[in-house]
Amino acid sequence: MKFDNDIFISLSDKDTLSDKKNLLVNNICHYLPLILKQSLNKELKILNSSELNKSKDDKLEVFSNTLLFVIILSENYLKSEICINELNLIFKVINQQSIKQENRVFKIIDSNVSIEKQPKLLQNFFNYNFFEVDEKTGATIDFNSLQGNFLKKRLWLKLIDLTYDIQNSIIMSLNKDIELLDANKTIYLSQTSIDQVDNYNRLKREFLHHKLNIIPRHYLSKDSEKLKPEILTNLKHSILSIHIIGGDYGELLENSQESIMTFQNKIAADFFDEICVENSNFSRIIWLPPKIEFKNKKQKLYVEQLIQDINAVKGAEIVQTPVEVLKQIVLSKIKSINIQNNFDLSSDAKNNKTKIYIINDKKDNHKVEDIINYFKKNKFEILSSSFTGKQIDIINKHRENLVACDVVLIYYNNNLQWIKSKIKDIKKSPGFGKKKAFLSKIFYSDLEYNDDILLDEDFIVIDKQKQLNPESFTPVLTKLKKQNG
Repeated sequence: MKFDNDIFISLSDKDTLSDKKNLLVNNICHYLPLILKQSLNKELKILNSSELNKSKDDKLEVFSNTLLFVIILSENYLKSEICINELNLIFKVINQQSIKQENRVFKIIDSNVSIEKQPKLLQNFFNYNFFEVDEKTGATIDFNSLQGNFLKKRLWLKLIDLTYDIQNSIIMSLNKDIELLDANKTIYLSQTSIDQVDNYNRLKREFLHHKLNIIPRHYLSKDSEKLKPEILTNLKHSILSIHIIGGDYGELLENSQESIMTFQNKIAADFFDEICVENSNFSRIIWLPPKIEFKNKKQKLYVEQLIQDINAVKGAEIVQTPVEVLKQIVLSKIKSINIQNNFDLSSDAKNNKTKIYIINDKKDNHKVEDIINYFKKNKFEILSSSFTGKQIDIINKHRENLVACDVVLIYYNNNLQWIKSKIKDIKKSPGFGKKKAFLSKIFYSDLEYNDDILLDEDFIVIDKQKQLNPESFTPVLTKLKKQNG
């Protein structure tokens, strides 16, 4: 989907046009386009509410043709009926479009806007906090009260964090689900306590700079029942989870004495084996700063128990280093995984034969023998379904075959759920490390098959074949010859 406008900044006119201008809002409007231009090496088309109100252009049309939205929540914004109506219209538009909200909306807040004050539409989006909390005194440092180079430096860092996320949304395929991200380049960066927000942002900034994906992309639920599946879904599509443990216990879950920070680590540990079934390379790091200043006894006790509890640190490496050292540990770990994957792919490239992966159930092994022999005669390399070893070995071999093959063929075994699970695996193959699209996808059956899911996924359907008819594969071979030049 193409858009005429790259970014719309939703703000209150009072913050930009009144005698007492909001210094923060005006600096964001001034510097954000400059940083994005430097980062992307191109000029973006960026509009804001003040400009749109002057032009009298139709808001619905403008929003329908805008890719990303930056919402600057100030006290003036929250008190303005015009701003709230504008916000509602923005969400009405993006809800009608097939692009995930968390990739399109970026929420900036100042020190006066708590979660409770925010419109419900925005409460589950990340806060880009344009203020700081003094670690020693706990006092809030409002950017509107600062002047000179200190303000510019702090503001610049905040805008760089925002810019990396905006850049990531612009260059990625926005309609892709999390399942389609390359898991070997995706890090689960756990939500942390307020005393570690700066370290969280430093890590996120560094990893995004190295073209890695950072998840979760939105605020997690505070309801533990809803939170658990959210965490698991994200963990299963990442190569590494990093749990930042500081001196504060963190924000509590609803109706619970457990914090969101500790709950994420608990789920990662309890379901480590299950997560590894999805990604056998998955590992965890529990990071503690070299010197922890505990804010309360509860957090001190938690950290002491965590280090001694084998179950709580399952699959994890406890690292207590400066944050700069942690960055290098993580980057080295991910680099080594991807070097190995590239080595495996380059080894496969030495064989110029087209690889076809035949997917079938074990009980149908004898039924696919003629199909295998046919493709062998036509100079294909055969990748067969594996049924030996532990379940995790069988799953990993299946995924390796999906990554390595050029063509995939599913033999129908009269089990609709089985078929749908295999199609889902094929869709998820980029997340397993597949770099190139399938040259062809084939569905073969000796029964009639009427489900539209195959048409939606662009399969060549060959059904009602009681005996192998070589002519059935003629369209496939013709297509492959054209694609191979």
